[in-house]
Amino acid sequence: MNAFSSPSYSISFNPVSGLVALVYFAGLWWVRGQTVGMIPFNLRIRRAVDGQPIGPGRAIGRFFGLALSFFVFAIGVIWVAADGRKQGWHDKLAGTVVVRPSG
Repeated sequence: MNAFSSPSYSISFNPVSGLVALVYFAGLWWVRGQTVGMIPFNLRIRRAVDGQPIGPGRAIGRFFGLALSFFVFAIGVIWVAADGRKQGWHDKLAGTVVVRPSG
């Protein structure tokens, strides 16, 4: 690389890392209602309608919604700052909300 060249970047999808991410996020959202990063903040994923834990289908839908939210220049994730219920696009698509249970 000389002084006038710039590094090139490419965006690619690796199916193995995609599957690992799906299992990690959707699996933990379904089984625990939270990922490891949510534990210190006592945050949980719940159904927006009734506050109940989410099932596997909703967890998988939320994962793909999160991927879409990041794919569109992360606007779907930034949306949380402007939304009244603090829902990103992925939450709206999956019918979920992030809550901090009392107690």
